[in-house]
Amino acid sequence: MRYFDHIYPYTVVDYIHDHRGYLVWRAGTGRTVEVLQLFASEYRQGYGTSMLSDMCGKLTDTEVTTVFGFTRAQSVKAQVFYISLGFKLTRVPAMYTEGDAILFTQKLTVLKDKLNVN
Repeated sequence: MRYFDHIYPYTVVDYIHDHRGYLVWRAGTGRTVEVLQLFASEYRQGYGTSMLSDMCGKLTDTEVTTVFGFTRAQSVKAQVFYISLGFKLTRVPAMYTEGDAILFTQKLTVLKDKLNVN
């Protein structure tokens, strides 16, 4: 898969917005989902994990195999969060400013196992 295969074209943009915060994601080509923005109203309360679990539950009837998560390089909390769920650092694309973004990937099946999603 080429690097941009998961980005263009955008087929779906979906979101969760409730007391926990919000999670926005989109599906692209190449059987991938890209987490665009995840904001938990409080840190270390399980809200981010809960919203990702809900997102995975919505992906049950899709052919998605991989989940991508972008974050800014200086966002250490976001990096720790992704790593805690088994995401792997894939690359540091020049997305915001030179070297300012980090791309993590995780197989959907592995993520579902970690989040106990059927």
